[in-house]
Parts: sequence; structure tokens; C-alpha cells
Amino acid sequence: MSSRTFDRDTILDLTVNVIPLAILGVFIVTFVLYSPGPFAFDSVASTLQLSIIGTTFVGLLALTYYMGKAVAGAEKRLGIHAETTTYDPETGSSIPGGHDEADEAELDADADDPELPDEE
Repeated sequence: MSSRTFDRDTILDLTVNVIPLAILGVFIVTFVLYSPGPFAFDSVASTLQLSIIGTTFVGLLALTYYMGKAVAGAEKRLGIHAETTTYDPETGSSIPGGHDEADEAELDADADDPELPDEE
């Protein structure tokens, strides 16, 4: 068994937060590198701006890490993967494939229905 915290699928799920992190990082780097002087315009406004963006960046980074840790822990604990299995909290069982027999029957019934004509 691998000692890694996140498997490949969990990392793919967490890539959703990479774009906002990159945008925040670009704002921070751009402001720090291209502002004329450390606090050229207004030191209070510049400090406030950098602290808001920096806090948001660190918060999103921490949230992404703990979210991934929770997802990976749940997958290991339940022995299922969130993308391919539905977990029923009432019965405590997992349904492989993401649906149960009632869904199968509904899909079969829909397949037997004749197609409706297109409205023009």
C-alpha cells in the first residue's frame, strides 16, 4: 500500500483550485514586482491589499489540502472512490457504479418508451 496521502484521482479532483491559486499568485507577484517602490502610493492601502490577497491565497491553499485529506481519508475508510460509487448514509452501504436497482429499472423503463416526435 502506498504511503502517499493523495492518489491520482484525488489530485485530479483538487486541480479545480489550482486556477484561483494561480490567479491570486499572479496578482501578488505583479503587485510586488511592478509597483514603483515598496509602498509607492499609499502604505495603508497597499498593505491592506496585499494582506487580503495573501490571506485569501493561504486560506484557499489550506482548504484545498484539508479537503483533499478528507476525501482521501473517506475513500480509504469506506473502500470506495467518490467518482464511481454512491454511498448511502442511511444504510451505511455503498452502491458500485453510482446507482442502484431502482435506477436500473427506471432506465430500462425509459428505454422501452417510444420516442416523442420533434416539435417544429
